[in-house]
Amino acid sequence: MEFKSKFIQSLNNEYFFIRDSNNKEIAYLSIVTDKDLDDLEFIQKITDWRKRFANCFFTVFEPKPERTRAWMERSLLPNPDRVLCKIFTTDMNLVGHVGIINHDSFVEYDYFIKGEKVDIKDFSLIVGIRFLKWVCEVSGINVIRAFVRSDNQKIIDFVQRTGFRLGERHPLKRNYLDPDEYTLEVDEDIINPEVYMIEIEMNADELHV
Repeated sequence: MEFKSKFIQSLNNEYFFIRDSNNKEIAYLSIVTDKDLDDLEFIQKITDWRKRFANCFFTVFEPKPERTRAWMERSLLPNPDRVLCKIFTTDMNLVGHVGIINHDSFVEYDYFIKGEKVDIKDFSLIVGIRFLKWVCEVSGINVIRAFVRSDNQKIIDFVQRTGFRLGERHPLKRNYLDPDEYTLEVDEDIINPEVYMIEIEMNADELHV
């Protein structure tokens, strides 16, 4: 069975329920599917979040709804090894998204964005850990890796609280595609770069709320 199909099959009425340490439901996850291509509110929200949290990404550009939709249609949805989930509070308010990518020997923790305020202590931490535990249980893969920018201390602090270990640092250079669009690419020959890519890693048995 394909990676993405395993997660769709594991859902309960199309949702994965996030519970805190007291077993209280605090959030629901829903996998992004073809139906979301017509959800203009969702597309606008993730476009706005992409713009607001640009310093989380290794590609920087001016986000627009039509570009977001095209990315979903051409890149995200056809890929059987990539899963993106919408994050809802228990009153069904869409507050963010979180994803995972299958690399067979490990899973890559994809971008986790909480775009709206939630008045629950450690909400993001609990959602992130429960999501990753679900991913490892469903996929049978125990190694989790990700890549973060060294200029985003908030994300570094968050992944360390989650349990990730910081690994190797790789210097990044800007590769401009347009005057307002560029990618950050590893170039080991750069001396004193503006920013590094930091590798992070943890195992499934290290996930604790």
